[in-house]
Amino acid sequence: MRSWERELHWEKLAKASARAETGGLPKSRGPKARKKGVELRINYAYRYARLTASINCRKTVKKTHLTPQKIRQLEARYRALVSQVGSFESLSQGSVMSQPPSAWRWTRKVGGKTVSLGLTPEKAEKMRRAIANQRVLDKIIDEMREITQKLILETPETIPISRSRNHPKTLLS
Repeated sequence: MRSWERELHWEKLAKASARAETGGLPKSRGPKARKKGVELRINYAYRYARLTASINCRKTVKKTHLTPQKIRQLEARYRALVSQVGSFESLSQGSVMSQPPSAWRWTRKVGGKTVSLGLTPEKAEKMRRAIANQRVLDKIIDEMREITQKLILETPETIPISRSRNHPKTLLS
């Protein structure tokens, strides 16, 4: 769970607990809300949940470094995935559905709008294979992205960055 998802989760829990205490979530403005102190309870519950979530996030973050063997394995897997990328003969997005009696419909999103097109059974089968290829390619690209991020973020630094204490004076300093 990402940190922003965890924070959203805790915010929902805080609002739910405030709702349970007050018998509903009242308006946050107005004399009745201030009189009952509901706004303060929600605020405190939210702050507590947010603080707890941030502490938990700090506890769960671990600095891990890849071993040279694991780096070689990831690089080999990445090369294998790269070789698979060029093996697809057709790609397409969308879905193919049957329309009774013997018609097929290809549906996809174009510019935020759903677009449909009728297909013959032969074209529907080709389109179905192209869509399956696209989904496999998407999974391959996702795995390649994960490997790249892991290699960049979890590889130990081999060259330490050292700053010299004697900085040469420049015109601006």
